[in-house]
Amino acid sequence: MHWVQPQYKQPERETVFGDADAGMDLDTDALASLLNCAPSSLKRCAPQRKWKEGVKVLEDTRAQNIAIGLRRQPPPKDICEAFATLELSRLALSDDLVELITNVLPTPEETQKLKIHQDSPENLRDIEQKVLPFCFLPRATARLRVFRFAALHTESAAMYLQRCQTLHLAATEARSSQELRRVLAVNH
Repeated sequence: MHWVQPQYKQPERETVFGDADAGMDLDTDALASLLNCAPSSLKRCAPQRKWKEGVKVLEDTRAQNIAIGLRRQPPPKDICEAFATLELSRLALSDDLVELITNVLPTPEETQKLKIHQDSPENLRDIEQKVLPFCFLPRATARLRVFRFAALHTESAAMYLQRCQTLHLAATEARSSQELRRVLAVNH
């Protein structure tokens, strides 16, 4: 790295800052109005969103956690249909998804409160509407255990199947090897 000692004399050539002293007037009032954050101007700029406020059954923090958990998952109706029919191949099944759904399932108290609104789910908040199908899933925890078992053992079953196929190929090669037959014939 090359260090240059600072010089305190006027530059020999014209620089970008050379015209700064040319008598340019700065309009401080215009600058202050641009940088001023008056509450009235913020109200004009901020978008006004009005969320449809429905009947609250779940606590706000629980509802927020459920909403975050279900954000990137298949629709709850699809999940419940797959669980009800035990179609393991219907969902992109992972242990994480099953664990997430375990945390999303409404408690028995929440289920009772949600079932009151089954005739008019449009009156509920959107998160309660998303959780409502889980209330009608029979033996939900037992079904979740089946799905968790399938999720945990699908990968290991594929690995064991590959190992069995490798052993089968090795046995086939050993049976058809002429050299191995000659070695075994010499010993007898």
